[in-house]
Amino acid sequence: MTADSVTLNGDWTGTGIRAISPFSPIGIQLAGATGISSFQLSQTALAHLSAGGGSTATSAPVIIGDGLSGPITADSFTFNDH
Repeated sequence: MTADSVTLNGDWTGTGIRAISPFSPIGIQLAGATGISSFQLSQTALAHLSAGGGSTATSAPVIIGDGLSGPITADSFTFNDH
């Protein structure tokens, strides 16, 4: 998924790679970190990404950002990428 703003209303499920990044070359802020012109993923959104992997037999890797994204900053959070 590529967009400058995203809201995850539930777990992102499936067996393929879940890649999410901003369309523009802007920074990525995770779990409440702040930044100017940033792509935000809240703790809730990170939980939806993490929970969608299921068991280790059906887990799907999660990729946040790409080579064109700006810096990634984060507040403290837990992420279980099965």
